[in-house]
Amino acid sequence: LSTVTANKSFQLRPRIPTHNTSGPTRTSSWSPIFLQSAGLSARFNSTSTNPVTDPAAAASWDAFNKSTPSSSSGVDAIDSLSPADLSTVDISQIPEKLGYLKAIGLDYGWGPSAMTESVLEIMHIYGGLPWWGAAIALAALIRFGLFKPAIRANNATLRTQKVKHLTEPLLEQMRNASATGDSLGLQRASQQRKIINEENGIKASHIFWPMVQIPLGYGAFRVLRGMATLPVPGLDAESFLWIYDFTSRDPYFILPVATGLIMYQTVKMGAKIAPPSNHQAMMSSRAVLVGFPIVSTIATAWFPAIVQLFFATSSVLAGAQSAVFANPRCRAMLGMDPLPDPSPPGGPDASLSKQARIIDVKKNPDAGSQAESEVQQPSKVSFVDRALGSFQDQVKNTRQKMVDYAEKKRNGADKPETYADGTPKVRFSKKELERAAEYENLRREELALEREKRNKMKAMEIRRKKMEEKRRRREEGL
Repeated sequence: LSTVTANKSFQLRPRIPTHNTSGPTRTSSWSPIFLQSAGLSARFNSTSTNPVTDPAAAASWDAFNKSTPSSSSGVDAIDSLSPADLSTVDISQIPEKLGYLKAIGLDYGWGPSAMTESVLEIMHIYGGLPWWGAAIALAALIRFGLFKPAIRANNATLRTQKVKHLTEPLLEQMRNASATGDSLGLQRASQQRKIINEENGIKASHIFWPMVQIPLGYGAFRVLRGMATLPVPGLDAESFLWIYDFTSRDPYFILPVATGLIMYQTVKMGAKIAPPSNHQAMMSSRAVLVGFPIVSTIATAWFPAIVQLFFATSSVLAGAQSAVFANPRCRAMLGMDPLPDPSPPGGPDASLSKQARIIDVKKNPDAGSQAESEVQQPSKVSFVDRALGSFQDQVKNTRQKMVDYAEKKRNGADKPETYADGTPKVRFSKKELERAAEYENLRREELALEREKRNKMKAMEIRRKKMEEKRRRREEGL
């Protein structure tokens, strides 16, 4: 579809013979095989389909073939050319096929960068998309490919929060058992926690699957930045809306600013649908809600436009995913667990409206002044003052906790009540106690079977030794 590089000629410049093959912009690693076949092969979608018929270009290729040994590497072949030959080499005639980016110097091995590089080439060459369209399609492919794992991770997080009141005592018991060296208590608590997770359909792997987008996103960033730095032939001539050169930054900073705003809304929406235990902490964390989008906007402001477009697309899709997860109807359609009802901060009375708390001052004047003080809105305080006040409160709380801990140590009140075997006493429900008793009975039966098996094996060994002794004596008697 795109023909932006059809008639564009990219000329090689003479370089210093010192090479840096570690970076992504290894222009000297163009394979001479590709260079020699440039005038004889056809381009794909984004280039001209006519072979090179210019006599000057053909003469330059003849000079290149004569001056370059067949066994030389791409680096030696490029550096062996004279400045006159370099000025006539047309890189845009290199045929585009799978491995094209690697052939012109963007070789990232076999990791996620190479994977995203291959996907970009497939979308550009076989899909007929320009490079900026391939970048958008790559961001959409990564997001849609991880949509199902994101659903599972969200469900697992909500279910973990629902059983938190059951698993936290078990985790504390496991820590105490590990500290005291009680392997039996550690195994018992771990088994009970495993049973609770299995009954509620909780798998730890579901929570970490969406993290796959981190290496994939970083790999796409490396490839796109390398394409803009090289630059890939035709990338600086592609245009989309107000952008006319994807190898340089957005001239109006629209993409980085839009990415930061969308990220702010996404983080804010994620804080609203967070579990009740984390809701207030996430909403009050200005460093995450405001600081992260600002830092991200500043950091990406001078990236190439192709990279900024990829980040903007990823942010838009992430915001759309958060909006879908926050919609109860969409969650029901996707088969997701319903969101918990977050209790409003301040207790159950905080959800009452202002009109419901209006008190007749004529009948009870004292209650009127009291209600006015209760409904009084918090004063507007600057961000710096709030941060300073929060820091002072944390220092006071930490100091108070240290004093309380020292007092408990002095009085010996921090020793928990324990059973006869030394494990700390933890309150369990009737169902949990029955399950523990069943486990103890099952384990007792297993130990009895193992003991019986060992006794049988020992008896057989004794019988075998007796038979060998009898046979030996009989042979000696003969």
